[in-house]
Amino acid sequence: MAWVRLDENCPDHPKVEGLSDGAFRLWVSAKCYANRLRTDGYVPQGQLKKLSPRTRYKLRAASELTRYRLWHSPGSVDCGSRKCPYSLGVSADGGFVIHDYFEYQPSAAEIQELSEKRADAGRRGGLAKAKQLASGPLKPVPSRPVPTRDRDIEFSDEEEIPVQRVEQIGFPSYGMLGGSTSLKVARLCPIFGWELRKSMSTPGKSWAYFAKVVESIREEAAKPKPPAGALKTQLRYVAPLDRNGIPIPRPQESAK
Repeated sequence: MAWVRLDENCPDHPKVEGLSDGAFRLWVSAKCYANRLRTDGYVPQGQLKKLSPRTRYKLRAASELTRYRLWHSPGSVDCGSRKCPYSLGVSADGGFVIHDYFEYQPSAAEIQELSEKRADAGRRGGLAKAKQLASGPLKPVPSRPVPTRDRDIEFSDEEEIPVQRVEQIGFPSYGMLGGSTSLKVARLCPIFGWELRKSMSTPGKSWAYFAKVVESIREEAAKPKPPAGALKTQLRYVAPLDRNGIPIPRPQESAK
């Protein structure tokens, strides 16, 4: 399918700005007709009615286009433009020729050449695919490597595991990473082996739950620990006092 090219500023061009609505419609429709049928800008007079059925005075609109030098009619003066089919030998007998048609639209010869190149490329691609199929069936290539279960235990507690490896290890339980959850897990990586082992021992069955468990493990690990002797200090024996305010010794101390 061919495409008609129009300059985005064409409605403001001095030649186009003064056209009536009917003449402008006929001008655009004629470009589509010439491109579709590869007439190199030639428009037969008998096609005016089909090209612009809503325009009441077709010949008047065509004369308007000729007057504004957007079309060439039989006997028009050669404009000398190398982009105009009329100057390059396309006759306007029995119709009209669109002025400077080749400025934006390809010629019939160019369209034919492009069509042959595409057909040749399609044939060569088909032959290459047939040759490949003849050599053996195509093997589907997965978008990501499918992990196996024997990899689940291949990490140590102190190993820093990247996100790709985390996905491989967690695939049997959680499936593939995807969506916003993959970004959340990626931010947590690398994950230590002991964190990963402890997180996957929980009963959750989703990557979102896995990420929450890892975060809670790290929050717990980040909490300040009490000094080494703090617990012993808290459990120190406090001797009761007798009625005179003297501490009562421990039983083992009295035995001595």
